[in-house]
Amino acid sequence: MGRIQEILNRYALAEVHLDDEAWFSVSPGSRDPADRPLVQRRWSTFLVKVHNEARVTGPLEVRSIQAVQGVSGDVVAPRPSSGACKDEPHGWAQWFRLQMIGEPSMPARLRGTEVEYLVVQLCSLDAGDRAAELTFYLGGGQVSQGHYGAVSLLFRPTPEPGAPVPSTVGH
Repeated sequence: MGRIQEILNRYALAEVHLDDEAWFSVSPGSRDPADRPLVQRRWSTFLVKVHNEARVTGPLEVRSIQAVQGVSGDVVAPRPSSGACKDEPHGWAQWFRLQMIGEPSMPARLRGTEVEYLVVQLCSLDAGDRAAELTFYLGGGQVSQGHYGAVSLLFRPTPEPGAPVPSTVGH
């Protein structure tokens, strides 16, 4: 593994492995939640490392039942990691925004190289310990046995800068 790949691996949220028949397996980029920092209401950018033994080309999509579905114009264009995301009403189980970054109005696409990195952005709407299951689909969301895989991750989003800190002192 080269030095550049070593550096990129530090930013990998997840690793997708496609064997020579394009069957999926997904694992966390790191087991430590500190390696995937999130700040409430701020976009954070991560990588998805893809080991593509099958040399598959085509779209790779990611979804999560914990992600708030894109209803605002907030997720149309990529956001820098320092950019804010809109806070909108959401249930307790849906706590973040999610988008993979590809060409404008296109899903992220695999190029068919043995190892490649795709960009994914998350924006936490809440602070505190949170869990999410990310499911990756080969072919842009087509559900076909063996052509999707999931990984469960723990996050510890910190409160947005300037947010009041809740008191922990009893009365």
